[in-house]
Amino acid sequence: MVVVSHDRLFLDRVCNVVVEIDDYQATRFESNYSGYLKQKEIMIERHNVKYENQQREIERLEKLIEKFRYKRSKAAFAQSKIKYLDRMDKLEKKTESKREFKADFKARLRGGKDVLTANELQVGYDKPLLEFSGIFNRGKRYAIIGDNGTGKSTLLKTISGRMEPLSGEVLLGHQIEMGYFDQQLLEFNMNKTVLEEVWDGFPELDHTEIRTPLGRFLFKGEEVFKSVGVLSWGERVRLALVKLMLKQDNLLILDEPTNHLDIQGKEALEKAPSDYDGTMIFVSHDRYFIEKMATDTYVIKDGAITHTEKKSD
Repeated sequence: MVVVSHDRLFLDRVCNVVVEIDDYQATRFESNYSGYLKQKEIMIERHNVKYENQQREIERLEKLIEKFRYKRSKAAFAQSKIKYLDRMDKLEKKTESKREFKADFKARLRGGKDVLTANELQVGYDKPLLEFSGIFNRGKRYAIIGDNGTGKSTLLKTISGRMEPLSGEVLLGHQIEMGYFDQQLLEFNMNKTVLEEVWDGFPELDHTEIRTPLGRFLFKGEEVFKSVGVLSWGERVRLALVKLMLKQDNLLILDEPTNHLDIQGKEALEKAPSDYDGTMIFVSHDRYFIEKMATDTYVIKDGAITHTEKKSD
């Protein structure tokens, strides 16, 4: 069986061989995905040891050449070393990732402990999909989990104010500012350039303050002048995350943020909350992402929702 997938848990459980394609080269690893990561790390470390050894050897040879090249009795020796250096297959230092964006979410304000409260909330369209009461606390990261059609996205739209509840109420805590990531990515003007799309939303920022975060999300050089309408779905996700990061809200509601990201993008997003002291509420089907990100989970099943707090190691 040969599969292509961005689902890392699936790759861990099903695959025993991983083939990585990088720089037009395919490398085979006899392992599942987690084992592949470890093997690749070891491979990079070993390569870089060879690189450092080669750099020392190059430095040694260059010193010899400089010392003897102008001495008639040693000219042939120096010339042989020059030819040796020219023929040497030079190594390049390897890094783990060549194109990984760097998300750096910060909260402009520190809100109250109780960030969002849902009181006897009924969510749905013509009839309730779900009834929910609960409190989301500052600094936590909540994953909303459930099968398709159970009301996960509907719940996010309701608590974020994008949909009216059928009954009940949603209360925001003290000094809470909310940012929302929509999996449909409907809030873009497709006729604008990447630069215009961001700058028009934050006109108070100068050129550097706009270009720097765009660069962190891999929109560099001429890429900022691309039309939003021609961007891939993965690029649009990155663009939405740039705008979300610049808002500096202390409550982030994310509806399937990993849907169109490759594995490197997912891993980059997983690193984002390390210095973020706000609250995240997100929906995802990526079990690996949930395991890395969530401090708490809400599981929706048969119209009921169950809360579980992740135990600290």
